[in-house]
Amino acid sequence: MNIFNSIKLFIITFLCITHFTANHCMLSKFTYKPITQQPDTFTTQHRDHVEKWVKFAEKGTLNPIKGISIVRDATKKEQEERCFNHAISQITGNTIPLTLYKKNNDKKKSTINIEKYFKQTVDLQKNDLVLYTDNENSYAINHCAVVIDTDENIFESKLGQSRKIVHHQPFAVPNCYGNAISYWTLKDKYQRDKERLKKTIRDDADAFNNGQQSYKKQKVNHYL
Repeated sequence: MNIFNSIKLFIITFLCITHFTANHCMLSKFTYKPITQQPDTFTTQHRDHVEKWVKFAEKGTLNPIKGISIVRDATKKEQEERCFNHAISQITGNTIPLTLYKKNNDKKKSTINIEKYFKQTVDLQKNDLVLYTDNENSYAINHCAVVIDTDENIFESKLGQSRKIVHHQPFAVPNCYGNAISYWTLKDKYQRDKERLKKTIRDDADAFNNGQQSYKKQKVNHYL
């Protein structure tokens, strides 16, 4: 293996290892067909380029790349978070740690049940949750983002363990995040009462961390 291929392998591993070595949260169904991108040679190469770009973004300023840009450095707290925690925090104002999976094999669950709080939508609006899956028939969540601009279709997310917060177009992300996206909006009762929303998240997170069964936990894909 030459040096170029070794570097490429390292970059891909950096961004994907947290996705393919962990147990992923799964959705129960899609109400609407997800939006998909066919991975032709051009888009695959561009998304490979995004992987390299994100990796080297840690070292300083980079030349612009189509469809994605760094908007700021992650705060110290955000550096300890993954995409799910960042997205939920931006949407709900939640400040406690959340995750799509646990590192130990005894708790292969999501901290909160996404479908308890969100419903799938086709009427995209700002602050909606974007979920990435392998394809339209896959329910395992690979990545989460937040809708920032509905006119330009711009999302915000934290990519893997990167210390940067980025804005990007729907598929200007690494290939390992998948080729399908679905949009999810907060249910009406939580839209109307954000304090109730934050309290419910705290209660569910406490129940999860204490091993209680007081609510329906999100299913997990045990095959990843």
